[in-house]
Amino acid sequence: MRNLKQKFIQNWVKFLTLILGVLGFAACNHENGEDEYGPCLYGPNPMNYKAVILQVKGNIVNNVQQNIKSTVVVKVTEDGENYDTYATVKTNDFGFYQFDESFSEACLGLRFVVQDDKNYYLPDSVDVKLKFPEEDGVSYEKKEFNFTLTPRLKF
Repeated sequence: MRNLKQKFIQNWVKFLTLILGVLGFAACNHENGEDEYGPCLYGPNPMNYKAVILQVKGNIVNNVQQNIKSTVVVKVTEDGENYDTYATVKTNDFGFYQFDESFSEACLGLRFVVQDDKNYYLPDSVDVKLKFPEEDGVSYEKKEFNFTLTPRLKF
């Protein structure tokens, strides 16, 4: 009797899994990425997507061209005014940094803020505006920003 109950429960679970799986995929209209209740939970249609793959690299030195171990804080803006911290990149011992990321149309721009790890130098920053493709798809941008930090105190 126990084996019969186990088989019944196993078959019932398989049946429910099949039904729920079919209902989940059928609930989404894949043509425009939305269903009658809002955006599709399976993600946007890749045919209606604009993105930029951004690669930024560079060196950080002081005013006498010595490499500085630093931190680069990457900030993003969606409204063009307020910036939120997105990522932090550490330089290697030679002051070199590299940042690779993909951004969608919601991101209007980025700001790279550089601070040395020992706080001997004044911070520096640069703003970047992203250029999205005219049509749906992905574009690639490569940028190089080399920073020269000035000391806080001059002797």
